[in-house]
Amino acid sequence: MRFLVRFSLGLLLSISLGLLLLYASTAYADLTTRAALPNYALPTGRATLPLTAARYQALRAGLALVAGAAGLGVLAMRSLTTARASRPRRSRRPWLPRPALSQGEWLVAGAVLGGAAVLRLWFAVHYPLTLDELASYDYAVLPGAALTASYYPIPNNHLLANLVVGIVHEFLPGAPAAGTHAAWVGRVAARVCAATAPRRFWSSYAELGAV
Repeated sequence: MRFLVRFSLGLLLSISLGLLLLYASTAYADLTTRAALPNYALPTGRATLPLTAARYQALRAGLALVAGAAGLGVLAMRSLTTARASRPRRSRRPWLPRPALSQGEWLVAGAVLGGAAVLRLWFAVHYPLTLDELASYDYAVLPGAALTASYYPIPNNHLLANLVVGIVHEFLPGAPAAGTHAAWVGRVAARVCAATAPRRFWSSYAELGAV
């Protein structure tokens, strides 16, 4: 359970801090200018942000509070873990970390991830991008990460994937396929990690499934 709490707090901290840095570096006028760009994937032809300058400042303040609270929670959990680890071995509880994954489990996880990456590379060669992926690149990625994270109807409903595509776009501009396939492989990797990393903290997959 402590692992889940630490993981949730760490995830909350990374997301809130990332959004805070993103919006702190993007002026309200700049964000509304990006939203006013034509977006023919939407019935209205452009994005409409229900946001005012005052709400934008409140959003920044709220993200700062959430990031601060999550950071304090992470520090508190670390202190608790350190205190428990310093106890004599006989007083430790059975839910402390179990041994690492077995060699067979690592092989299965690696095979799933490697197979998915090879399959996606094959798709990258033999199949073009879909209309949804092209629309996402044109209207949700190119205007910048601030707009990507602010407005997410179709085709920006797969928000995290578009943010990953935006990161790849910074290094490979004009190559939407590279970012799209990287996001897909990233999702597979996240699933593999979600299935294997917590295994170290429970004695069996049955216990993990119950949680």
